[in-house]
Formats: sequence, structure tokens, C-alpha cells
Amino acid sequence: MAGLDDIFFPSSVAVVGASAEANSGTNLILLDPLLRYGFRGEIYPVNPRANEIRGLKSYPSLLDIPGPVDLVICALAARHMPRIAQECVQKGAKGLHIFSAGFSETGESEGKRLEAEVVALAQQAGMRVIGPNCFGLSCLASGLCTLNDMPTEPGGLAMASQSSAIAVEFTDAAATRGVRFSKAVCYGNGSDLNETDFLDYYGQDPDTRIIALYLEGVRDNRFFSVLRDVAARKPVLILKGGTSGAGGRAVSSHTGSLVGRGEVWWALCRQAGAVAATSLNDLVDLAVGFYHFTPPVGDRTAIVVFGGGLGVKAADDCERGGLSVPPLDAATRQTIGSFMPPVGTSTANPVDGSPGVIWMAGPLFKVLAALDTSPNVDLAMVHLWVPSHTHRANPEIVDDQADAMARAHRELSLHVVGINSFTGSPEAAETSIRTLQKCVGAGVPVFSNFHAAASSVHRFNNYHTNAGKPVPSTRHGKLPDVEGPRKEAL
Repeated sequence: MAGLDDIFFPSSVAVVGASAEANSGTNLILLDPLLRYGFRGEIYPVNPRANEIRGLKSYPSLLDIPGPVDLVICALAARHMPRIAQECVQKGAKGLHIFSAGFSETGESEGKRLEAEVVALAQQAGMRVIGPNCFGLSCLASGLCTLNDMPTEPGGLAMASQSSAIAVEFTDAAATRGVRFSKAVCYGNGSDLNETDFLDYYGQDPDTRIIALYLEGVRDNRFFSVLRDVAARKPVLILKGGTSGAGGRAVSSHTGSLVGRGEVWWALCRQAGAVAATSLNDLVDLAVGFYHFTPPVGDRTAIVVFGGGLGVKAADDCERGGLSVPPLDAATRQTIGSFMPPVGTSTANPVDGSPGVIWMAGPLFKVLAALDTSPNVDLAMVHLWVPSHTHRANPEIVDDQADAMARAHRELSLHVVGINSFTGSPEAAETSIRTLQKCVGAGVPVFSNFHAAASSVHRFNNYHTNAGKPVPSTRHGKLPDVEGPRKEAL
């Protein structure tokens, strides 16, 4: 889709409504990110009352800009948009991003008329429109960004969202857990470019291997056929808003979209091969799993905890999430038992470790190395938890746990997953953040609870099975050595 390439990779951008005020919200959202993320082309602020904005020469109007303008970002009120659209056409712009609200989402005839007039002008000239009522686009490869909290390193997940707030919260939360993005877009009312256009584009984008969508409604009757085609090649993770009565009413006032019954929607998504999320947190968990795991993973899970009750609950949560928690074989239990105290611990599955094992880098790694040799285990989930009083006495304990997880991720074929569920004191919150950062920095996927982790892994496996990629008991996508001790895994 060459037209969208022109928008994600423009050679120049004009920001209409940029302000000379130091604390301008328009600049904070639309102009400053272009500077911070290093947009590769020319940036033209447009404001008739300013000569310079953020160190850039400002122009009275689009038509006063001396060079070509590929993409126009506009924050002016809705009543000005037909004039701005006409100037875009005269300037030969390829795309118009309308940040402003006050169009069809209001339900008022004037807002609908203004939106229709702008789209008609654009379509006659072959110009594409993003919005109205949205934050717009991000493409780290070109430095184009109007999402302030995007990580600066590019990655393989592309996001499209009808809601700007959902997009910001999703990208921030997923980035904190190691996900990196190829592109992101908030498209608001979807007056021209909509969910189907961006899904189709991401499906063809060589920089994108996973797609996440937040939708409130579908405007394009091509959507499910495009979804079926794209989901056969790349995972498509979807969160749908407005599936309840109250949510549907909220959608109508937010973007003016029409919504349908939730159960019908999800049935159609499943038939098309998409992966459905039940909440924003669930969408983030799915993104973390699909981003970090390499197929096939398998579903036979070893659980490593401190405390028998935690292990019982973790086993319940894993099985509820769709994974199995099989007994460990005798040889693995014997190996783990050789460096565990005989009283107050368990070498069964879950593995209930002593403080001298579960909280120390060397012994914890030895447990994971033993599980790596087990013919009954595909992945290990480790509870990265330390009681507050223990942490206060020895803050380095959490670093030991994270170090063991990082080493296991580097050196073992076993998939390792961290469960980082610190609660309670402010010290515990700080510990949780530090543990998360260390694990994420090493490439270890981390979840807040066992059920979320299990559910993400289960749906990852299901997607690759349904896409014609069976999920045998192998690790990190590597086939076992048929001459070695794991040939039974085939």
C-alpha cells in the first residue's frame, strides 16, 4: 500500500496550530515528539503569530512553506478544517492527520457535515486522512511520532487503535515489559483510513511480525476477509470495546462507531484466526507472550516457588489458564533434591524451594538447569517474590533471582517465565520494578500472576497450532537432537 508508505515515511511534516507558548499542549503532543524521536525530514510549524517555534522557522500558512509537504498534522478547531484540507490539496500533501475533535463523533449534523466535506476534498485529490479525533502515527524507522511515551528502539509489533488513550496506555505498559514497536497509529473516527486499511498494511509490512488492535467498531465490510488473510500469516491480537450495553453507549459518544453483540463479534474473530483479548491488561499480556516466545513452546509447565500454598495456587492458576503441571520424573527430582534441604521443601511439581535455593542466583539456576534436562517439562515459571522483611534485611536477593533468570534464558533451552507479583509496602513496589527491569533487560518475559502467564502461553500455542504449526515438546523453536536424551519429545 504505497499510499500508507508515504504517510509513515514522509519526507516533510507540517504542524498546523503549533504554538510559541512554552507549555503548549499541542507542541507537547504533536511537535515535540518529532524532535525527540529524530524525524528524518523537514519539520514546518505553522502559526501566523509566530516567527520561530522550538528553534524552527514558523510559517503563516501551509501555502507559505517553500518546499513540498508530505504530511500535515492539524490541531485547529473543526470549523477551520475544510480550509486546511483545501490548502493541503493545493500543496500536494499526501496525508492529513486531524488531531482535533468536534466532528461526526459528536452526533451533531454540523460535525458530520464538516467531516464529510474534508474527506470528499481529500478523496478527490487522492490524499489520505487520519482521524479526526486522534493522536495519529508513529514509525520509529522514519522518526515520525506523535505518541510521547513510545520507546526509541524499534521492534516487531504494530499497533492500531481507535482510541488514543488506549494506544498510549498499551504501548507504555507493553514497552515496560520489553515489547518494541515497528509502527503505531491512533485513527479516531476513521473517516478515511480505518482499521481495515491499517490491518492490511501491517500484514504486508516486512518490519511487523505481530499486530495488536483496539477496536470500538468496524466501518469497512472488508474487515473480516482481510483479518482472515493477515491472521494466517501473522498473529493478530484484538481487544474490542463496546461489547456491553454500557460500553456500546460509550462507544457511540466517543467515536460514533456502530457496535454489535459481543458473542457474535468474538465468534467471527475466532473463525478468522484472530486472538481475542478480554481486557487491556490481557492485551498487554498477549503482546508480551507473542513478542518474547518463539514457537513451539509446549504446555508442560514446571512451577518454582517459595511456600507450599503459593505452589498450590500457582498450579490451579496454570491449569485454569490452559497449561498442564505434570509430575517431575524421578531423575530430575533426585537432582533437585541433592541440593535442597530434606525438610520443608518439595521436589515435586510445583517445586517448593528453601530460602537458600529460591533466593540465591547459583542454586536457583541449578534448579532451572535440572528442569532443563527433564523430558516432562517445556517451560518453567518462577515466582520472583521475597517477603518484605527479608528484602529489607537483604535487598540483593531480588537481584540474585533476576540474575538466575537471565542466565537461564541465555544458556538453557528451557523457556523461563518470571512471575513478578510484589504487593504491599513501598519497598516491595520498588523491588518489583527493579526485578522487572533486570529480567526484561535480559529478554525474560515477565507476568504479574501465574494465570495471566499461562493464558498467554496457551493462546500462543493455540495460534501456532491453528496456523498449521504444531506445538510439540521442544524449546526455543529448536528441534531436539534425535540421538540425544530428548528424542522422546518428538
